[in-house]
Amino acid sequence: MIDDKEKEIIELYKNKVSIKNIGLKMGCSSYPIRRILGNHNLIRKVQRKHKQVNKNIIQQIISMHENDIACGDIAIELNLDIWTVNYHLRKNNIKPKNLVSNEKTSVSNEFSFKEMTKEKAFALGVIFGDGHVGEKITIYGSKKDIDILNKINSTVGGKCKIILDKRTENSLYIHLNKTKLAKELQNDFQLKSNKSDNIIFPKLNEEFVPAFISGFLAADGSIFIADKKRGYLRITFSSCSLVFLESIQNLLCNGIGIKKNNITKTKPKNQYAKKMFYCLIFNGQNAVKVCQYLYDNTTPETRSDRKFQVYLDHIARKN
Repeated sequence: MIDDKEKEIIELYKNKVSIKNIGLKMGCSSYPIRRILGNHNLIRKVQRKHKQVNKNIIQQIISMHENDIACGDIAIELNLDIWTVNYHLRKNNIKPKNLVSNEKTSVSNEFSFKEMTKEKAFALGVIFGDGHVGEKITIYGSKKDIDILNKINSTVGGKCKIILDKRTENSLYIHLNKTKLAKELQNDFQLKSNKSDNIIFPKLNEEFVPAFISGFLAADGSIFIADKKRGYLRITFSSCSLVFLESIQNLLCNGIGIKKNNITKTKPKNQYAKKMFYCLIFNGQNAVKVCQYLYDNTTPETRSDRKFQVYLDHIARKN
């Protein structure tokens, strides 16, 4: 029997709406959409590709599974996706156990953003970029940036479990299950559940501003070499909040004396992504000055390892 949601998905697909856009409308990834369409023979069923690994890794997967470690936790530990873990267990005639991830989500009772530190300012910047604040706080990240979630975990007490998002192959998240802390973020920093287009720059002492911007850059920004021939550095801050980016722009331009660039506006890519997106971009020497301001005033615990390394590689190449 087909339920109402399945009927809607099938109807949208027959009306030539793309699978990606159907997922956006239904609030899920494209995978369950493909599965439903495949079950009704409208498309070929999804075939997940597993990652090729050597025998030592396979033995580690089997050993960890025998020790009752959940497949999601095995995937994070060995830098694999969950489909690869399940595939190699089944290939060795082992049925994956229905284990619950060892998900500890407690935050230190003493933790609060009211008494700010550089580490807390960095965590706050990440939450402004990739956090969801409701009854609890969820912070998202990717496998390649797991160091960011580890640093936040350390800051809040080190008792939260980083969890693999089973809907994707490369996404992670961490829960901060403390209602008092969520209310603090909502009341003191105006962070609501639907915050992306209405965030404003928080009132912070000057010494904490570089760490906060470093956290936001770690979550919702990029650093890369924009032109391989000329080899100039580019930094991009992205947000749905124009007011927030204008605050960063004014602070950086007035504070470290760099030229003010226009903030570019990006139209929604499809009919379901309704919010406008804005980008603040610094190139060349301006980008270098921004990095110097951020990274000369932060520590390894208050910056993204990967993005900081791009800056170091650029400086080494120029020297």
